[in-house]
Amino acid sequence: MSPINGLGLQWQADYDPASVELWIVRYRWITAGRSTFVSAGNNEVHNNPALAPAANQFQVRTGFGDPNHRGWNAAVTGVLRLPQRPYPVFHRPGDL
Repeated sequence: MSPINGLGLQWQADYDPASVELWIVRYRWITAGRSTFVSAGNNEVHNNPALAPAANQFQVRTGFGDPNHRGWNAAVTGVLRLPQRPYPVFHRPGDL
């Protein structure tokens, strides 16, 4: 979705009809000028811990240049992974 020239918004979700839940949610905000860009987003995974661990990750990327023209291009990406509480798959009372 690009309501304004040079500004974009992306949202993606994976839905599981068996558990009636959203399992993976991704969103990203993007802005670009003539020779610079900035992108920020978040990925979240919510699911059964027996299948795969939960995750929450923030990403930021900025750079300059034009890949379609000769010259210098550069970009920097930062990723922050937030720790998730490890839930045991099977537990008995007193295991926690």
